Amino acid sequence: MKPAFNLHSHTKRCGHAYGEDEEYAEAAYSSGLSSMGFSDHAMIKGVSDPGMRGEYGELEGYISSVTGLKEKYRGKMDVFLGMECEYMPGLYGYYRDLLDRRGFDYLILGQHCFFDKDGNTTFYWQLGEIEAIRRYAEDLIKGMESGLFLYVAHPDLMAISLRTPGGLQAFMEASVRIAEAAVALDMPLEINMGRSRNPYRRTKYPEYPDRRFWEIAKRKGAKCLLGIDAHSPGDYFSSPFRYFDDFVGELGLTPIGTCPLKAGK
Repeated sequence: MKPAFNLHSHTKRCGHAYGEDEEYAEAAYSSGLSSMGFSDHAMIKGVSDPGMRGEYGELEGYISSVTGLKEKYRGKMDVFLGMECEYMPGLYGYYRDLLDRRGFDYLILGQHCFFDKDGNTTFYWQLGEIEAIRRYAEDLIKGMESGLFLYVAHPDLMAISLRTPGGLQAFMEASVRIAEAAVALDMPLEINMGRSRNPYRRTKYPEYPDRRFWEIAKRKGAKCLLGIDAHSPGDYFSSPFRYFDDFVGELGLTPIGTCPLKAGK
């Protein structure tokens, strides 16, 4: 079963997604969704990540395009303007401005990396295994506590770093901390469909969604939702929805069924 809404959808600006903005909206509408949100990777002044995120100069075009699609689909499907962001304290003002002044409906917390003072990027999986998992959890929880974000994208992303029993112990401890923070803050966690579309990734690398993480999230009582994490318009049709029906069913998870955003902000 497809979700009734999807707030995790990228654009070609990030450098690893394909298709035009309107093609994503049309695909979401044609697939029967009542709501969709664009949440491309954060374009950040002074940070250049070709192949990961668009340049800061593309921000205005992104806002204009999605705003136009909101109007075009009004009355047929709700379209929302969002962004998938890495949290660092120095970015708080920028993200707050997106929400308060630039017309953004929401931000989602997708913690892939962190930046130094010169804008250089370090991805968590470039660190040692245990350091990567612990740093990821620390940064993620700080972002959750910031009050900026609607929900957490792929909270079990740290599974990519798992290699040893010591790493697994760190992973389990971090999973408990993240789940407990989500419950305390009443913040949903996303069951992410993105990597499941790539069979090579499913077999070669540790994969998410990670059942061990979600067993903990279920036990702690965390809320969850489904995210298609679309990187092409076709993902609205070709994602393995049956796999996710089985996944949530086997674990006894109940994803949020109604879009947490309201149109006409």
